[in-house]
Amino acid sequence: MPSTLAFIGGLALPQTRFQRALNCGRRPRPPLRVAPAATPRCCLPTRSTDARGFVLPDEGDVVLFAGRWSQEDALGLVSGVRFIESRGSHVVDIVELRRISSDLFAIPSARARRKGPARWMDVADVRVASDAEYVPTQDAYRVTGMNDGYAPVAPLDPEAREKADREYAKLKRELLVETQVVGVAGTVLAALALGPRVGGAFAAGSLASTVYLAMLQGGVDAVGKEGLAARLLGLRFAVPIVPFLALAVVNGGLKGGVENLLGSIGKQEALAIVIGLLTYKVPLFTRTGSEFVDGLADFEMGKTGMVGTVAGLAARRIKKNRDGEPGETEEGGQEARPVIVFSGPSGVGKSTLMHRLMDEYPGRFDYSVSHTTREKREGEEDGVDYNFVQTEDFEKMIEEGQFVEYARVHGKYYGTSYDAVNAVLSLGNACILDLDVQGVDALWNKSGLDWDARLVWIAPPSLEALEERLLQRGTETSETLKIRLDTATREISYAATNSVFDFTIINENEDEAYGELRDYINKELPLGET
Repeated sequence: MPSTLAFIGGLALPQTRFQRALNCGRRPRPPLRVAPAATPRCCLPTRSTDARGFVLPDEGDVVLFAGRWSQEDALGLVSGVRFIESRGSHVVDIVELRRISSDLFAIPSARARRKGPARWMDVADVRVASDAEYVPTQDAYRVTGMNDGYAPVAPLDPEAREKADREYAKLKRELLVETQVVGVAGTVLAALALGPRVGGAFAAGSLASTVYLAMLQGGVDAVGKEGLAARLLGLRFAVPIVPFLALAVVNGGLKGGVENLLGSIGKQEALAIVIGLLTYKVPLFTRTGSEFVDGLADFEMGKTGMVGTVAGLAARRIKKNRDGEPGETEEGGQEARPVIVFSGPSGVGKSTLMHRLMDEYPGRFDYSVSHTTREKREGEEDGVDYNFVQTEDFEKMIEEGQFVEYARVHGKYYGTSYDAVNAVLSLGNACILDLDVQGVDALWNKSGLDWDARLVWIAPPSLEALEERLLQRGTETSETLKIRLDTATREISYAATNSVFDFTIINENEDEAYGELRDYINKELPLGET
């Protein structure tokens, strides 16, 4: 294969000098930059912009873009800028820089670049770091004021620290008391069921468990301290041996010599000691069970293997039952309000089915009006087609948690707000939402909503059928078609590995699919009611 071709984003394009230097493992010479103070403002070069008004970076520019974590900035080196006709926009090829300190970013080695795929981004999603400074001694770029994604740590005031200390001391006491209670209860049950010898063995194990927990708590408090007391607390790992030795002595094990010491303990007694040693874990599991379920329920489904997926589904169900299923109301509270959520791959026919439902039952259903930061097009009306807002207003709404779901597409935000949904529900109508799987997952994991949500998955009969429908539109290029099919594959995989959807319709025949939808909606939300 000719070395002058670079396959980036599925397109074969001639390589630039900058790209050839990267692929050969050489460090490209940083672009020469004139200090702003030495150059009159009138003489500074004017950067080009695309049709949307976004600045076009130059080859060799250092650019900022969104990192992998929330509120994190990432840095990259532009290796090329090109116009993609099918997208109608410019994209930049980026070599992502590796963070080596809070403000230094190095170009990754040639070997590291070969392991990872090439990356390209829309120019709307990057901005030029005009203050980037190349540091030859570090072979890195210095950029100040970068967000690392970590939340700032506020200093703990003395009053709050004192309160935390009191709560910690209370927690330690409660754990010791609860361990003792479990030990006493277990001792009584073991004695009644299996006899006093087994009960005594359990009591010895639970007593050692209490001692071990007390030493563990002391060891945590003694971290970083020196002295005899701190060293003695480190002997807690020998505590589990004590009840075995004590019971062996009681059973006369010393009479037969040291070699028969442990042999004098019966199997039931030994098992009782082991179970007694674990009694300190009971209050710990009781207190941390809820946090464990919440953490497991937050796992990204479909990416943790079969066992992880099943465990996550179980945890989500437990969490829902604990917090209250959607639609459940408190005594004297207002009834949950109906929301119908449609989801499915692009081109599967969601819009057709939704419009048929709304046309057949006028005044029963209504759409919520989404928010967006894109420009208003000719014929569109604010508050009807979209709520058009500025980017800073949208991001403020994100920070305030006003969105059920939102996404950024080609540099523009789109989102469904709680207020928009509630505006429809306040009129007594059922609200219809059309969400992608990310929005569905976000809604499904929300707690405390007074919505009676029904999630409907519209599936194609096959990927081949979906491809044929997309081609019949006549609006897809080979590149956009591939993107849509890849997205559809991921969405179908999500639907198959998650139990979030209440009803699934395979849209092979439109009339039959609509009949299934109408029957399901009529069963869940009687269509004769208004």
